[in-house]
Formats: sequence, structure tokens, C-alpha cells
Amino acid sequence: MKTKSSTTTIGIDLGDKKHSICVLDAAGKVLSESTITNTRGSMARLSKRHPGALIVMEVGMQSPWISRYFTVLGHRVLVANPRKVRAIYQNDRKCDRKDATLLARLARVDESLLCPIQHGTERAQLDLLQIKLRDNLVRQRVDVISAVRFTLKSLGIHLRSPNSASIGRQAECGNKKVTFHPFLR
Repeated sequence: MKTKSSTTTIGIDLGDKKHSICVLDAAGKVLSESTITNTRGSMARLSKRHPGALIVMEVGMQSPWISRYFTVLGHRVLVANPRKVRAIYQNDRKCDRKDATLLARLARVDESLLCPIQHGTERAQLDLLQIKLRDNLVRQRVDVISAVRFTLKSLGIHLRSPNSASIGRQAECGNKKVTFHPFLR
């Protein structure tokens, strides 16, 4: 079952520095295959050459902001879930150009074959980022404190309290005192 058809379909295989592009016309003929740099300017130029085109890409690190950007430029964007598309994840001969062509062709035949996903909003992404970064920092702090405690134990120095808030104070071993770096306070 073919869904909403656009006159032009663009498959994009996203990369960190460059994206492989395959542009198909309404009949499925390849109009062009190329690469563009991973910049808003390059994507805006692609958008101007093919206004209103259906844009198809795989989920990846770049796909949230790029899909939002192409949507703002007036395109309908599909973000394919590669784990659900066997033709993508089981392909033995991975090639960025071929992947871009495959994405464009699958979208032309039946968009549901791509098991498209919908990225969250930029605000939701920023909120989640704050939560993840804080969690990461807390875990790192715990790891550093544990390393200090275990090292001190191997030297015969015991901290009076297992409370991580008190590690910034002094530890004592007989008449020896250990003062911690301000980082641990």
C-alpha cells in the first residue's frame, strides 16, 4: 500500500561530516546521487533544489535535529527505524550511497516498511539531556569517592563516616591526618 506520494523522494544516509543523498523522481528514476556536508547551509540548498520533497533518513545521532530542520524548511520527513527494517540492518554490503538509495526506494513503495518513528521535541531532548548529565556526574562522583576510600583503606586509613558528604573533611590514622583536594569536598 503506497502512502502519500511526493513528486520527489530524497533518501539521506546521515554521517557526522557528510551525508549521502539519493534523489528519486515520481517514477522512481534516480535524478541525482551526491554527498553534502553536515551543515544547515548545505541542507538548505538541497531543500531549495527540491522544494516539498519527501525526505527519508535512518534514526541516528544526527536525525533529531536534521529531521526537525527539514520539517521547518517545509518537507515531510520520515525517520526510519533500522532495527525494524531487515533490508537495512542485515545488508552485508553497507555503503552510504546504496543505503540512501534503499531508503528512498522503500519510502516510494510503502512508507510503513520503514517503521517510521517520531522524534521528541527539542525541549524534551534538552530536558532529558539535563537528567542524563546529572546522573552521569553523580555516578562519576560516587566512583571517585569509592576509589579514594579503597585506596585509603589499603594505606590503613579509615574514614570515620561512610557518608559521601563528609569525605571532604580530614581522615585520621593514628597521628596522621589526610586532607582531601577541594574537588572531593
